Amino acid sequence: MANMNLNAFADDLNHFVEIRKLADETGKATQMITDITSDIQQEIESVSQQMDQIQNNTGRCINAMEKTEGIFREINVNITGVGSDIHNLERSVDELNRNKENIVDKFSDISSGTEELSVASQEIYGKIESQNTELINISTAMKELSDVVEKLNGIIGKFQM
Repeated sequence: MANMNLNAFADDLNHFVEIRKLADETGKATQMITDITSDIQQEIESVSQQMDQIQNNTGRCINAMEKTEGIFREINVNITGVGSDIHNLERSVDELNRNKENIVDKFSDISSGTEELSVASQEIYGKIESQNTELINISTAMKELSDVVEKLNGIIGKFQM
């Protein structure tokens, strides 16, 4: 019996050693699993941080694109306004050209009228000169007639006596 007890104890000791080995291996495997899990958690945290950074960068890019779009819309509105201003300027220039042509025509008419007035003034001046000459001739003729009348009066006066 003692032999059996010793065999049983040896068997128990072998089982215990085996259990101890299994427990050590399980502990090592558990530690490895814990380390792997910790590494995976660190990787997940790193990926999560990178995703947050990407999301922040994407948000900034979207904001920048929205601002750029707003600027382009404003530029488009301004270009449309400039186009309208250019169209208005073209109409104004056309109107100025028409008015210029009217003014040139009016000045031409005035110039023609001035030339006609100048010719008419020269004609009037010529007629005035002619009339002046006639008046001088009439004045001379009246003086001569007055002299003749005086002579006739003198002759008549001789007969009346």
